[in-house]
Amino acid sequence: MSAARRKNSASDFLPPKLAELVDEIGFQATLKLVEKWGGIRLYVPLEDNLSAEHPIAKELGFEVARKLARAHSEWLEVPRAARYLRSVRDTIIREAYDESSAARLARRFGMTRRNVFYIVGRDEPDEGKQPELF
Repeated sequence: MSAARRKNSASDFLPPKLAELVDEIGFQATLKLVEKWGGIRLYVPLEDNLSAEHPIAKELGFEVARKLARAHSEWLEVPRAARYLRSVRDTIIREAYDESSAARLARRFGMTRRNVFYIVGRDEPDEGKQPELF
């Protein structure tokens, strides 16, 4: 996927092992994987032996777990890089932000619009806010 990778993709800023995981299972799934199992050696069953009840499938979703099993069956050393991944995510959000894209960025990165506004250092637009009483 490296040739087809989007400009400002998270993979562009990551160490090789993390970039490989992002390319294989996506940014959100990699973030979940690192947050849950970062820094440990994780057993990934063969794709044929993977069930929807397996902890990896429960955490990442069955289809994502199948992708991971195809690429890394047996043992996977999960990098401990949650802070780094969040930093990269925040950089991408700041670079891609404009007023009309907050909702799109929130969906892309699995967060709320309010989180996007917090990351870019802007107040949320006043739409729908209750006026002050005093």
